[in-house]
Parts: sequence; C-alpha cells; structure tokens
Amino acid sequence: MKSMPRRSLRLAIIMALGAPLGGIALPAAASGLDDYDPTFDSPIGGRLQGVARTGPQRTMGALIEDVCPAGLSRGRILDTAGGRDLADRCTDMVEAALATGDLDAALNAMQEVAGEEVDAIATSEVDASSGQMDAIGARLQSLRSGGPRVAFALPGFEDALAARGGAGLLSGGGASADGAQRLGVFVNGSYDYTDRDPSFNEAGFEADGYGVTAGLDYQLSDALLLGAAFSYKNTDADIAQHGGTLDTDSVGGYGYATYTIGGGWYLNAMGGYTQNDHEQVRTLAYAVRGATRGNVDTQQTALSELDSDEIAGSVKLGFDAVHGAWTVSPYVRAEIAKVEIDGYTERMSRPSALGNGLALQIDDQSFTSVMSAVGAQFGWLSTQTWGTWYPQVMAEYVHEFDNDGDPITGRFVNAPGVSFRMGIDDPDRNFANIGVASSFVLNSGTAAFVSFQTLLGYHDLTAHAVELGLRVPF
Repeated sequence: MKSMPRRSLRLAIIMALGAPLGGIALPAAASGLDDYDPTFDSPIGGRLQGVARTGPQRTMGALIEDVCPAGLSRGRILDTAGGRDLADRCTDMVEAALATGDLDAALNAMQEVAGEEVDAIATSEVDASSGQMDAIGARLQSLRSGGPRVAFALPGFEDALAARGGAGLLSGGGASADGAQRLGVFVNGSYDYTDRDPSFNEAGFEADGYGVTAGLDYQLSDALLLGAAFSYKNTDADIAQHGGTLDTDSVGGYGYATYTIGGGWYLNAMGGYTQNDHEQVRTLAYAVRGATRGNVDTQQTALSELDSDEIAGSVKLGFDAVHGAWTVSPYVRAEIAKVEIDGYTERMSRPSALGNGLALQIDDQSFTSVMSAVGAQFGWLSTQTWGTWYPQVMAEYVHEFDNDGDPITGRFVNAPGVSFRMGIDDPDRNFANIGVASSFVLNSGTAAFVSFQTLLGYHDLTAHAVELGLRVPF
C-alpha cells in the first residue's frame, strides 16, 4: 500500500484530534460566525478564509475552521450518521485545499455547500407583489379618463380618446350612471423575465414568471373610485451553474382607489398583501481529492419548502396634459414594502449517500423597501379606417431609501451550535424603468394591447416584463 505523504498525514490527524498546526488563527467572530468557541485555537484558523475567492466560500471556510477540527469529540458536530458524514466531508475539503493541492475543487465544494441560492427567494417575493401593483396601476390609468367598465388590461388610450370628446368616468360623465355602469371588472395577464448575474456574494439565476390579475371596482362619485384586485403568479427560477431550482406560487389581494382632483390632477393609492409558497431544490455536486479517502465524489440534492409574505403600498400623484393628439402625463410615486421570509430546514434526497450531513438550517429573514419614482408617460392618438391606435412610451427614475441587504444567518443541521452570517449584495439605490405600449381599438369595439417594460442601470440584474390584453364589449 502506498504511504500517505507526511504533510497529508499530519493534516488528517489534526482534523481528527484538533492538535495545533502552528501560526495565528483569525478570530471566528471577524469571519461572520455567531456562537463560536473563543477558547478553541483552531489548527486551520484563517487558512480556508485566506484562499477563498467569493463571499460564500469565505463564510463556509470560517464555519469549517471552527466546527470541524475534532468536531465530534468537542461536541461541535452531532454524533449521528449525518454528523459523522459532515465531519468526513469537512475533512475532504480541508485536505483538498491545504494538503493535496486540489484547491480549485475544494473552493467549488465550499461554494456548493454554502447555500447562497436562498437570495433568489427575496427576488421572487418582490417580483410577485410589484407585478400586481403594475396591473392595478394600468387599470387606474385606464379609468381616469373614460376607460371601459369591463376591460382586459387596456391602459392608456382612453386618456386621449376622452380628450377628443369622450366622457370620462371620473371626470363628470359617470355620476348619473346606474349601479351596473358604476361597477367595473378587469383581467390581465403578464410574463416577466429576470436574469441575475453571479457576484462576489450571490449566485446568479434566471427566472420566468407568469401571472394573472383580476379586479372589481365601483365608482362612488364623479371623482372617486374604489376597488379590489386578486392575483396569482408562478415563478420558476434556475440557479446558475446547475445550482438548483426555485418554484414559487404567489397569491395576493390589494385594495385600490383613484381620486380626480381637478384641472388634470389625480391621486392613486393602493395597498395589500401577497403570500408566497416556495419549493427549493439545491444541488450539491462536487468532487475533491483528499488525503484520507482519496477522490471523493459527492452528489446530493437538498430539498426545502418555505413561505414568505409581503405587505406593500403605493401612492401616486400625477397630471394629464392633452395637446391635440398628444397626451403627456408626468407623475411622482412612493412605495413601501415589508417582506418576511420564514426560516427553513433542508432535508437530503439521498439520506444514505455521501453528503447526507450537509443540510443547512436557514433563519427567518425580513427587510423593508422604501422607494420613490419620478416619471412621465407620452401617448399619441391615431384614428384609422379600422379603428383607433394609441402608441405610448414611459420612463421613470427610481430611488431606494432602505433595504440595506442584511446578511443571511444559518447553520449546519448537524452542527447546530455555531451559526454563520453570509453577506448579500446591497440593492442598487438608483435605477430606471422604461417601456413602450400599443393599444388597438377596432370599430366593432373589440380592443387589444401589448406592453413591454425593462429595467435600466441596475448592477448585475436584468428584468423585462410583457403584458398582453384583450377587451370584448358585452
């Protein structure tokens, strides 16, 4: 039998017994750990952190340095089948990084174990709520100047139609309407695409979301309309580099109102609640060359389910200025959202295979977003032989005041005594949204629209949204 190199043998003994390796260890507290053991001088303290290339690798390095050396005998790791697997997988990664020269593979293993994929949950939460508010905003825009009482998401064109003689539902033409005319409904569908590039702290992902929003509103007076809307959305996210998937089902309810102040001024307000159910599949696939067990190939899948919810509100003040066929609508808007994400505990899909001890427990998360926007919409009305065409463009500048990107906290399920704090990226403070839309109204009364919006100036994030709608009079 081939003998083990002396350096590798010494490192294996250190991992098992916790003997000093020499040198000065980095304090665990400075490395993002809670409940670390200040009396224990880790024999590998700081060495994994020192070779890490990303934030998640550094976090896992700090955790392994504190928990794994003599982890079973010190009681840092549970003496269970999962705990013993965790101790072995730690040893494999440490030996690959510090003894056998398989550093790249060791860093990849630490990245796989880290679980930074959880960042996608917050993004899917915010997308579901913002999509519903966008749908309601389109409805309010449609109603301000004579939009149809029964509509399939037909934003914009009614402003210009009303300016050419149409009686606006909220501008004096609706007070004499009977109860049926005062009552309105709307439905629209949407698709959005989100692409997050990998960063130092976070895994990248691509997500596709499909949603539908339906609402019912009632005109109380010439100036005031109140309504309620309900939505469903499904979002599927694929984590970069085969990191796994995240499937989210979102259900929400919102109340909304619009008030015509007069002289072209209006005020919109909305607020409500969105509930999300997440199913996460996290892939752990890596191979390392250790000194004790040689080549070790770990193929595992971590499964988890969790809930999250959001309470959000928005207020918008705008002005409609009509100049012939042109309509210009500048506005300002303020939004606030409070997001709560439940903690969860992973379970491994292959409980008897290598890596069964690598499951994580992630704590509750919460954050608050406060944003303002300043923008304008520009529309042009064109009358054709077949009906009416109303193209439109919009642009807005958005500023985020809050949401500082608090770190994610968690721990190994099989080493519950030590928690890590994994940093995430702070959101961009300033960015822009731009969009185009086109509405078509046939002489028969049938109407359709298509709109497209995109995000500009947001670091490492691309987002597009498409809405399609149809109105058939009855």
